[in-house]
Amino acid sequence: MMQGSAEWFAAKLGKVSGSHIGDIMARVKPSKDNPNGYSKRREKYMRELLIERLTGINTPHFTTEAMMWGMDQEEYAAAAYEAKNGIIAEECGFFDHPTIAMCGASPDRLIGLDGVLEIKDPTSGTHIDTLLYGTYDEDYIYQMSWEVECTGRKWADFVSYDSRLPANAQYFQQRFIPDESMLINIREEVVKFIAELDAMEAKIREYKA
Repeated sequence: MMQGSAEWFAAKLGKVSGSHIGDIMARVKPSKDNPNGYSKRREKYMRELLIERLTGINTPHFTTEAMMWGMDQEEYAAAAYEAKNGIIAEECGFFDHPTIAMCGASPDRLIGLDGVLEIKDPTSGTHIDTLLYGTYDEDYIYQMSWEVECTGRKWADFVSYDSRLPANAQYFQQRFIPDESMLINIREEVVKFIAELDAMEAKIREYKA
């Protein structure tokens, strides 16, 4: 299936996906009413998936001008990656997790037999920060970890691309290899999240006015 197709949307309906692992992992300072330190991001994402399950309709997301720019630029970033590394970046669809139901991931591309590619086409300011400091949003680390986990691969190449900048500053690439302790932590949190979501769904389906 191609990402963005009807089949792709159907495959991921109501399931935890890689781009939202950061929402599940986000934490705030624990309190008496929230001892686990769960964030509003986590709660909002759970409601979105609950509604998808109950309605059978994928959550609509508002597309900003910056997001449209990123989508339009992805193929150029992938081509730059292929040229720099001398390898084909294969398009792919949604990968269900091999052992945990109702979750999966959609890498931007598959690389050979061992890798995935995650492409970001951010604002120029964000891209420049990545060039200067070699760092990027923690959510992307969670996302790439989950893509590696769901595809059974070993590493992810992170690419930040901005064709608006001078040629020498348009491209950034860094390989990321998740450690097992991080993967274990993410798995545990995803399992907890899905269990809570399942319970919430059951409660709504059994509701009687």
